[in-house]
Amino acid sequence: MATQGLQPISERCCRKCGVRLNRYNLSDFCWPCQDSGRSVDSSTSPLLPVLAPSRQGTFTLRSILDSVQKTQPVNLSDVGQVLKHYRSIHHLTQRDLATILGFDQSYISKLENGQGLRDIAVLSRIAHCLAIPEQWLGIAPNGSLSFSGSELVEIAPSVIRLSQTVRETGRADAAVHELWPLTLRLEAQAEQDKSNVRLLLTLASAQAMLGILLGDLLPEEELWVSVEFFKKAAAIVDEFGDAPIQAEIYRGYGNELRKYKQYEKALACLEKALFLAPDNIAQGSVAALLARTYGEMGERENFGEVMRTVLYVQNRATNFTSTFNPVMIHEIHIRGLLSLGQISEHSRLLEQNQSQLTSIPVAPQWYVISQLTTAQAMFHLGKVDDGLARLQAALMGAELYKLPHQVQRAMRALKTVDAHQPAQKLGEEARLLLDRLSVHGP
Repeated sequence: MATQGLQPISERCCRKCGVRLNRYNLSDFCWPCQDSGRSVDSSTSPLLPVLAPSRQGTFTLRSILDSVQKTQPVNLSDVGQVLKHYRSIHHLTQRDLATILGFDQSYISKLENGQGLRDIAVLSRIAHCLAIPEQWLGIAPNGSLSFSGSELVEIAPSVIRLSQTVRETGRADAAVHELWPLTLRLEAQAEQDKSNVRLLLTLASAQAMLGILLGDLLPEEELWVSVEFFKKAAAIVDEFGDAPIQAEIYRGYGNELRKYKQYEKALACLEKALFLAPDNIAQGSVAALLARTYGEMGERENFGEVMRTVLYVQNRATNFTSTFNPVMIHEIHIRGLLSLGQISEHSRLLEQNQSQLTSIPVAPQWYVISQLTTAQAMFHLGKVDDGLARLQAALMGAELYKLPHQVQRAMRALKTVDAHQPAQKLGEEARLLLDRLSVHGP
């Protein structure tokens, strides 16, 4: 069934040869004409339409969920609030917390009521004993008790970039542990200075990065939290961001909406990101997510059309990125065909040179996702034992990199082969793993 009301580009024809253009080809020329160099004048035929700029750990995740659900989030620079929140999450009394910290219960009561001394040594001791960052208690890396607004804007981009780097090493949990308190401080600063465009755009970048990290770490039923952070970021860049920034935010927003099964909204965001993307690789990364979305929706024609665009961009690419690379594209292609019931006709894709794929430097979670998708395809083709071996490897990676959403995918895949005793055993292991990774688990 075709998607109603979604026409990213009206029907167009190549300006040189007259052939109908693929609607995801944003050039005025078809691909053969682009490749043959038939007088394609980029100065008169821009690739993009002209666009005017428009204005750690479980405690961390539970804190984020709790804060998003409340109208007044926990102020992590308020020691009293932090201690109360910590006790609430871990079901501790003041006496329990006093025992952990080695303080008198009366001193805990004073701290929670804002009466304790702001002594850096005491705050550092609390952070160490509770295994939380010192920044959560208002201690800046230079040993002072807070950042000024200008200092915050200066250091924030570095923290955001570091979070991306840490995620690409498979440690999204460590990245969110550092990024969450920074995001809260940026939000508080933005409330006081709503005219500081640099501050607001920095906040949007932090919110978007946090949304990406949560998309890795949260189970499916909690992915709405990731969507909420992207919604906030999109509202900022709609008013203050230029086209490339909007493209980046809306690409991530669309992907998180897709994961949360909000397909129509996801398509709207991804279509917008496609038009705003500044270059071929950026367009390819958005098109790849469009292909994934259409595949999950069962949109065979749209999937085929946009997948051809993705493969075309891949074949012409001279370099790849963390959001556009052969490992990702191969997985998207297989999963889409699997969703559409066409994998049997394209089983050779599973025989693609895996050593070549694994030589591409991408985030380790992508190999988990790829192994799981290949396992699903093998189940469909009747290669159950091979599929179980792949799926077991995927579960090991999901545990290592804390990917509950992928464990849930694995559990669904195992149900299709639960007549096999090894699959039943693996399914039980997956269930226990999901409990361990759950934000609300034991």
